[in-house]
Amino acid sequence: MKDLKLAGWRGPTNSSMDQTTPELFLLGGPLYSLGRVLGLIQQQTNTVWMGVALGFFAWGVLNLLALLEGSGSRLFSLGAIGVHVRFLVAVPLFFLSETWAVPQMAEFTRYIVRSGLAPCRPGRPRPRWSMR
Repeated sequence: MKDLKLAGWRGPTNSSMDQTTPELFLLGGPLYSLGRVLGLIQQQTNTVWMGVALGFFAWGVLNLLALLEGSGSRLFSLGAIGVHVRFLVAVPLFFLSETWAVPQMAEFTRYIVRSGLAPCRPGRPRPRWSMR
């Protein structure tokens, strides 16, 4: 019977499970740093409060600009209130999904490196994403 192993894949090896495997970290940048300084980001990946703050800030700026434009009478009509509520719910939901997805992506990356599907070899250039 022929060996049915996939070409190039040797399965998990001890060398691919060493402690030098870098960890994928997608969060960072000026917005993330600002959220950490303001105390809106908890446990390094919980960005829900950052989303709530950004949603209300952007909503306030949009309302202020609409009032300055002179369309304040239409700003709080019944149809517009539905738009306001959807906006104030949608922005934090994006950050909630990020809070759930970032640890999952990091675990998936560790898994494919440990399994040997994406070997992390010393001396190879690092990918463009942020590694810690």
